[in-house]
Amino acid sequence: GLAFSRVLLRALSRDEIAAYVATGESRGRAGAYAIQGAGGQLVECLQGDFDTVVGLNVRLVRSLYDRLVGPRSVGPRSVGPPTARAIGGDQMC
Repeated sequence: GLAFSRVLLRALSRDEIAAYVATGESRGRAGAYAIQGAGGQLVECLQGDFDTVVGLNVRLVRSLYDRLVGPRSVGPRSVGPPTARAIGGDQMC
């Protein structure tokens, strides 16, 4: 299985970038931001699953598990389409 998401960062001033870097949150992060932390303020929109951006796409894991092992006897049985949502604005990616 394959999962991907698209993240669009908003236009940032040099001062905004410097302030975010000064938080230290960007260190050791893929892409140098943490969408689940203060870096979420930098995001204009997200297309796809939030879990994919953070690290592990639970929707995909559940789908693969159902295919390989069989449907779960507990929890949601269907896996819906990925989401698209604006973060900090009304525009979609």
